Amino acid sequence: MLGTQLKKTAIPAAALAGLLLAGCQDTGPGAVQGTSEIAREAMAAEPLNIASMQRIYGNRTWIWDDGAGFLNARDRTFVAWTGSGADASYADGNWFMTQTGNLCFRANWASVGGEGVAATCFEHRTDGARIFQRRQPDGEWYVFADSPIRPGDEINKLRPGDAVFSRYDRNKAEVARRSGS
Repeated sequence: MLGTQLKKTAIPAAALAGLLLAGCQDTGPGAVQGTSEIAREAMAAEPLNIASMQRIYGNRTWIWDDGAGFLNARDRTFVAWTGSGADASYADGNWFMTQTGNLCFRANWASVGGEGVAATCFEHRTDGARIFQRRQPDGEWYVFADSPIRPGDEINKLRPGDAVFSRYDRNKAEVARRSGS
């Protein structure tokens, strides 16, 4: 449940970096922060539909700076890992999409410092040539995918298949070992 409280409060901020937000909520145009050209273009665009988001994210691994998350299309499960050693963490949860262009992850994150449920959403909009993305609720808009796709586009961080489980298993074992579980 999105409102689930943390089971333990000693979660290091670094262990949850990359995916923690207060909740997954839909926001209207009035909630956009800043007035950048990209933000104006994104808000003039239409929400990306669920079928498009399914094609983009389903059965793909999203590679992050210090981790990755896999979005299983069959059962909508989400698994992820970040960090290593004392900073290792892993997540088990699910992912879903909304009619308003949001892709959301809801997962239980575990680290040496504890565990807790977190939800993160990314809003997507398209003008037919580009896909814009921002982290909810008040992240900065950026171009997620150009047409044609450019080398620096975020969509390039999505890779076909599951590239998560080996590090997920390693981090899960590391967390158990360091936590004395």
